Amino acid sequence: MSERDQRQKLHDLLESFLDCNPHPTGIEALERFLNARQTFSAPQKSDLEATKERRYEYALKIQAQVRKTLSSQVKVGKDENREDKFEPFRLSATHVSTILLVPMSALEEGGWLDCKLRSVELHYNLELVVNLVKHFLTNTQAERDPASVAPAAREERLKCLRRDGFGCIFQHTEDSGVTSILPSSWNDDLDAVYATIAVTEAFNAFFGDVLAAELCSLLANQTELGSSNKYWNMLIMSRDLSHCWGQAGFGLYCKDIAPCEEHDESTDLAKVPFNVTIQFNWLRRRLKMPNDRITLEGDDNEFMKMVETQIEYERDGSPRYKNNYGFPIEAVRVDTNTPILSGHDFTITMPGEDAKKCKLMLDLQWVIIRIAAMSGAAGHPDVLPNHHDWIQAKLFGE
Repeated sequence: MSERDQRQKLHDLLESFLDCNPHPTGIEALERFLNARQTFSAPQKSDLEATKERRYEYALKIQAQVRKTLSSQVKVGKDENREDKFEPFRLSATHVSTILLVPMSALEEGGWLDCKLRSVELHYNLELVVNLVKHFLTNTQAERDPASVAPAAREERLKCLRRDGFGCIFQHTEDSGVTSILPSSWNDDLDAVYATIAVTEAFNAFFGDVLAAELCSLLANQTELGSSNKYWNMLIMSRDLSHCWGQAGFGLYCKDIAPCEEHDESTDLAKVPFNVTIQFNWLRRRLKMPNDRITLEGDDNEFMKMVETQIEYERDGSPRYKNNYGFPIEAVRVDTNTPILSGHDFTITMPGEDAKKCKLMLDLQWVIIRIAAMSGAAGHPDVLPNHHDWIQAKLFGE
C-alpha cells in the first residue's frame, strides 16, 4: 500500500469513528494517542549479514594465535596420574560475541583484536573486554536493588527528575526511579575507581583514542570521586524496565544529539539546549552460559549458529524480550496503552556539553549490553573471569 493510500485509509477510519457517535472516553483516548506524537524508526541492526564470513575468518585466526601461549590453556580436570589436565584454548560465547559486535576496524590490522598481535597481548585484550562486561553487569545489577546503593547526589537527582518530567520516559509511569546509564558505583570511592581503571583500556576495542580518553576522564577520575554520579548519566525509568535493563533485556541506542532550535555562528552553544534522541531496542538474550566453549570447526558450527540466530532476530524487527517462562514482558506506555517496541524514539533535553557526555554514556552502554545479551553473560556474570588487579586488591584488602 502506498503512503498516499495509507493516509487515505486512516482518514476514512477516523471519519467512520467520528460518525458513529463515540463515547467521550473513546475520543479522549484517541486524543491522548495523537497528542503523544510517538516517533519510530527502523530498529538497529548489526552488520553481520555483510561481515559474518570475514568475522568468522578472524575468529579462526584469533583462536589459533592465542593458542600459542601456554597460559591460555584451559584446565579440565585430572588425568589418570592425578596430574592437572589441560585443553587448548577455545573461544567462549563471550569472546565470540565480542568478535561479532566490535567494529570491523578492531579486527583489522592495527586494531584491538588484530590477529597478528603477540599471542599474550591478544589473549589479554580479548579477556579485558570480558572483564569490562563483568564490571558493567555486576555493578549494574547491584544498583537495580534500591536498598544496596547509596542515593544519588540530591541536586543531580533533582535535575534528572525535572528533565524527565518526574516519570518514566518510556512508560510514562509515576512509580519510577532514577537509574544510572553506566553504574555510578564505578567511581564512588578510590577502590571503585581503581577497579574501573583496570578495564578502561578495553574502551579502545570500540572507540578511537580521543573518545576512549574522554570516557576514562568521566568514569575513572581519581581526583573526582563520584565523577559520573551526574544527571547526564541518569534516566527516570519504571522499576520493571530498570530491572529488565539490568538483565540486558533491552539496550538504548543514542541516535543523535542536536540543538533544539536553529542558531547562527555567533550563538554560544554552551547556552543552547540540545535534544538527545534515544532509540529503544529489545535484545535477544542467550540463555546458556557465557563461558561455554564455542566450536568453530565444521559446516554446522556453533559460531555460525550464533550469527544466524542474531540475524534472524534482527530480521524479525527485534521483538520484545521474553522472560524465563517464555512470555514477553509487559512494557506499555500507560497514557496511550501502546506497547513499547524496538525502534521507538524518545527525547531528553539538556545543555550541549552535558548532552555530549550523555551520548558517551549511552554509546558505551550500547556496546557492552549487546555483548552481555548475545553471550548469556547477563544471566551469569559471576562465571566471567575477574581481572587480576581485582583479585590482588581483594587479597591485599583481606
